[in-house]
Amino acid sequence: MGYRSRRVAGCCTRVYQMTFQILSVTGTLTRATAVYRVTAFRRYEGGVRKLRLGSVGKLLLRNGIVTNTLTGDYFCSDPAWAATGACGA
Repeated sequence: MGYRSRRVAGCCTRVYQMTFQILSVTGTLTRATAVYRVTAFRRYEGGVRKLRLGSVGKLLLRNGIVTNTLTGDYFCSDPAWAATGACGA
């Protein structure tokens, strides 16, 4: 199964597009780790490190924030957005 992640700078500029396959998931509903393998990657801007197909990364869920270890991007839940400085509250 593949998933897509897009990082957007500002409002509407596509920075990259990535497809990946989840290899394993461990943890709880509030603290978890998903290991994935990159199956496709397209970079639209030079400020993003190019990822190789087959690279393995992790999605780390901590305190309502999911961090991608390969790209450094993070995604916030609604409660995390309101409660943490990391999400721009």
